[in-house]
Amino acid sequence: MGSLTEFCCSRLSIPESSTPFTCTPASLSRATSSSSIGSENPFRDDLPKKHSPINTLSTRTSPFKLNQAVMLYLWTHITTLRFDDRVPPFLLAAQKFENVVSSVLDHLNNSSLQSFLLHSNKKLDSFVVNARISGILEKGVTNFTIYSPKTVTIISSHNLFSCNSLVHLIFNISCTVRLPVFVHLPNLENLELRRVTFMRESLNTSKDIILSFPILKKFKANISWLKVKNITLQVPLLEVVDIYEMDPSLCGNCTIKLCGSHFRDFSYAGSLSQYYVPSDPTSSFNASISIGKYELERAKDLGLRACMLLIQLNQVKFLKLQHINEVFASVAESLKDLLFTFHMLQYLELDSVAVEVLMALLLKTPNLITLDIEEVIKSDGEDLLEYFAIVPDCLTTLKEASGHRQGEKAS
Repeated sequence: MGSLTEFCCSRLSIPESSTPFTCTPASLSRATSSSSIGSENPFRDDLPKKHSPINTLSTRTSPFKLNQAVMLYLWTHITTLRFDDRVPPFLLAAQKFENVVSSVLDHLNNSSLQSFLLHSNKKLDSFVVNARISGILEKGVTNFTIYSPKTVTIISSHNLFSCNSLVHLIFNISCTVRLPVFVHLPNLENLELRRVTFMRESLNTSKDIILSFPILKKFKANISWLKVKNITLQVPLLEVVDIYEMDPSLCGNCTIKLCGSHFRDFSYAGSLSQYYVPSDPTSSFNASISIGKYELERAKDLGLRACMLLIQLNQVKFLKLQHINEVFASVAESLKDLLFTFHMLQYLELDSVAVEVLMALLLKTPNLITLDIEEVIKSDGEDLLEYFAIVPDCLTTLKEASGHRQGEKAS
């Protein structure tokens, strides 16, 4: 008969009269008999033809229509679980969906689950979430994804950040997670954290946290840190960094140090409430920085923080800056002294930028080849030719430039 390897619960339609999903030793005995597993295969008509005869339980299959004992017989062969309540018109009531999840997990006997996904638009109980996470991770799962738009209070990190089998971890749920002072996940390659607030495991522990991911290659985060001073990510093979900072009012003032030397793409969007420091980049890479909303009185402080971040990125070949004009304008007089020279930079892309800020940047890009500007903001009485006369090094290497003055079309 083969083995069931995937359980997908994204389109289950459960009639009101459905009975609880239970299995007994007697039904197991009947399931393993020839009458239960023969020509009247309950799976056969529900499965796509490419599955022969059983290697996945697809979205067209309702387990409540299957012989319960057959399901129990197959639980030990399931390697993938997917629970998704988004797809109409098969949306389940919250309690029904929870019952489905609970029934499947309670009957799962496989000690080597490979992939787990839970997507729920319903409000999740913190106790239930912690219990489910703990139960799944104990099975040595490699791919773990959980998403919910609702808020969960506290998530325990004991199992979440001690599961050595994890390769891909996607955690997209508004919650607070308490971290120990040291975390080591030796097999993690892809980490995505969204809407998560991290705190120390105890107020009595150190304010410094070390996260060791020796083979991590991709890191995406929309997170905040509270009551933590320094976070060090030991990521020697990290290639892609994508940071979207949460509401600055939710962020503590801390430094996040990324220790790696293989950065390929670094992207940051936010209000620089937290210091992200990619340390010691020995190879050139691409970078994108976008400054989010902020209070006007913070402009000068943000200008200094933006300069500090750019200093850490002085090995870039490609640099894209968005919404930086106001914060750089607040420190324009000292901007050329604050920034290091970008010897490797060949491509610079800017949105709206004042002439004074543009000139300060060009003075630091002696090998620039392409300059792409969305809009040059020129004050009355300013002479552009006079400004360009002071950046001869850049102009000798520049091969392509595009942009326009305020109120004009791009050329």
